[in-house]
Amino acid sequence: MDDFPKGTIQSVVEGNLFGLVITEDIDFDSEKDRISKDLIKIKEEMAKFESKLSNEKFLEKAPEKVIQETRNRLDEAKKKADKLDQVLEGFNIT
Repeated sequence: MDDFPKGTIQSVVEGNLFGLVITEDIDFDSEKDRISKDLIKIKEEMAKFESKLSNEKFLEKAPEKVIQETRNRLDEAKKKADKLDQVLEGFNIT
């Protein structure tokens, strides 16, 4: 692993390790907590969408437009969750 100065945020992009030196005082614990809370909320939303989409009665009775909208919202929530997971992984500070 490459050596980075203290206070560097590390991230791997396409197999390459990059470091970003942070010069301002940032409360990383607060940021991690905030992002973790956002991630929990998004995962709760995902569970609701998945529950709806696995409910046979919902699929039988709901208009196709509503079903598709629910699928789209689930896809968007998954994308947001993936991004937040990546951000949390980037908090590997040396």
